[in-house]
Amino acid sequence: MSVANDPGDVTDWVGVYPAGQNGFAAIAWQYLNGSQTSPAEGQKAASLTFALPSLPGPYDFVLYAKNGYTVLATSNIVNATTGTFSCTPGYKMTNGSCAICSAPRHYQYSLSSPTALKCSPTETKLLQVQVPDHGYALARATMVFANSNSQSYYWNANLIVGDSANFANGDDICPKASTTNKISLGYGLLNANSSTITLQAYQGSSPCIDGQVTALAGSSLDVWVEDPAPDCQKRDINMITTYNTLTFPTPSSIAQVYPASTYPYFAWTNSMSILATLPVPVTSGRSQMLVLSSVEGTTINESNSNNYTCGQSAPPLISQIASNDLGILAQGESPVPTLGGQGNMGHLVNSSQTSSAITYDSSTMNWLELLVGSNLSNVYVTTGGCCGDGKIGFVKVQ
Repeated sequence: MSVANDPGDVTDWVGVYPAGQNGFAAIAWQYLNGSQTSPAEGQKAASLTFALPSLPGPYDFVLYAKNGYTVLATSNIVNATTGTFSCTPGYKMTNGSCAICSAPRHYQYSLSSPTALKCSPTETKLLQVQVPDHGYALARATMVFANSNSQSYYWNANLIVGDSANFANGDDICPKASTTNKISLGYGLLNANSSTITLQAYQGSSPCIDGQVTALAGSSLDVWVEDPAPDCQKRDINMITTYNTLTFPTPSSIAQVYPASTYPYFAWTNSMSILATLPVPVTSGRSQMLVLSSVEGTTINESNSNNYTCGQSAPPLISQIASNDLGILAQGESPVPTLGGQGNMGHLVNSSQTSSAITYDSSTMNWLELLVGSNLSNVYVTTGGCCGDGKIGFVKVQ
């Protein structure tokens, strides 16, 4: 189809609709440059190609102004007999027409009483819930642990979402101390065969005695589930993990401790570095988003730092979430808890997340990044390998 005498705004666009239904969700659309990315300069004329819908019937091509719904022109009716019928991203096919994907649903559960952990590898279930919903889901566990022993212990939590594999992380607790809020993220598909989410954990030390680490009451589990329609999947909710996917070269100094061929690592530096990048697809009708991350940093040869003794102050490890258009969205930082003489490695789970939904522009936000950095000197910090994962996700809440 052809456009002539357009006013020339870069965001003028054409949508395809069943005849007489303009203003509803478009079956397909393009800017006047023939793509869904607006051109650098406006065009007064264009020749556009659309696949004809496979659902036979009459259709209109409608020219709109400035990313809105002010009609500039409407074509003569076109009768479709062959082709491909699909909806604009963020819409689903419902009864032969396009409807906007439902916004994610939110569920929340909490631990009602303190729960003592057992020594590795025996796991204790903290929460196991049947979510009354289907679709891809992102789960966030917010946990607080207390160590009652006079030596350092560690905790490790596993989060299993529907049909997913385990998502695990953990860190160390100084003697007779408690952690701050610790975040673990999980992602998976909830369906009729598997709609359960399980949060379980264990403790460890050398020697290890059952019941020294306790998950405190009030630890919680938030679950967001998106529209299960195929056209909606992974558009409103998504998460990526770096575990077993890292391909970064391992510095020789770290490889001396753990061979790179066995344990590929991402090595933190004293400046913020990109650990993971998550694309953000366009979803029609969305403007509010939560962004979340959790990353475990493992310190190697920690005895080189003043943080070797539990309780001493130390420079923190830092994680950030940034987007291509809005810059830094969230930051988290924490000092590294140590093994206090129990070994030469320490572990820290650090999280960065927005405390509430941010306002964003779906047409300009293309990706999110998880960045990490260390202020420790003479101490190597890694993610990956035997110990540690980095996860970043988003939920488009409305």
